Amino acid sequence: MKQGVKPQAVAILGGFSILCFLAVHRLAGASDWPDVAGQGFCVVAYLIGLLSCWRAANLYPKGSPVGLGWLALGGNCFLSIFRHLALNPIFAGVFGTKEHVYLASQTIQLPALICVLVGMIAIWWGIYRLKLGFRVGWLDWAGVACSAAIIAWAFRNNLSLSHSGQGIVGVLQPVSLGFLIAIGGVGFLFHGLASQMGGGQLAAVMRWIAVYALLRSGLTLSEAWRDLYSLPWWLVFYSVPWIFAFGAAYSCWLVDTVRRGIGNEFQPGWDTSGLTR
Repeated sequence: MKQGVKPQAVAILGGFSILCFLAVHRLAGASDWPDVAGQGFCVVAYLIGLLSCWRAANLYPKGSPVGLGWLALGGNCFLSIFRHLALNPIFAGVFGTKEHVYLASQTIQLPALICVLVGMIAIWWGIYRLKLGFRVGWLDWAGVACSAAIIAWAFRNNLSLSHSGQGIVGVLQPVSLGFLIAIGGVGFLFHGLASQMGGGQLAAVMRWIAVYALLRSGLTLSEAWRDLYSLPWWLVFYSVPWIFAFGAAYSCWLVDTVRRGIGNEFQPGWDTSGLTR
């Protein structure tokens, strides 16, 4: 994995995984096999994401906020692998009842979301602190404020596991939702930063991470209506890990390309997080 997984390969694997899920869904109907396929491919996506995050972190100078951010995002991938294994029907017998599966999922998800939030803030700050004229506009703050308003609305309409037999699950889910909204808010800041870059490959990486954050938040907020839009909801659910894996692989490719382009002139103290000093 010296060169990392190419973004094109991640895109092809992600598309293949969705096609497999659709094929199994059509053939197996209401059985557990669509979930087996979908959750299994999510594990593969987060494994690729984990390897890409580790490589991305190593491409930045030691102590770089961006490098530390990718390490934190790698922690999310590591925990998410176990979460999707827990949600896979093949391993249902390990946890016993469905309530125990929900408990395992929510217990793993909370620290994973903390890793996402810490990682995104570190990456955003690592680029913003370069003082290249980036600024946080009122539209970005409006997006964060809208996210905060949405969470209040979501609480009023009850959460999907608020009446779970496992009382702790009813506590973990609202806390996780709070972190998801915070992640969505930082996603708006990522989008604002990418827009100010005026395009380019680094802006594309920022946008992929923002899309991942916003979709992951939106999935939880829309979970109460999952049964009404079952297939579209699950398609997005199983696509989100691949969106992150693609963004992480793209970041590796970008920084590695810059470092090889700099060649012998690259200095250990060079901060490639902004592709400039």
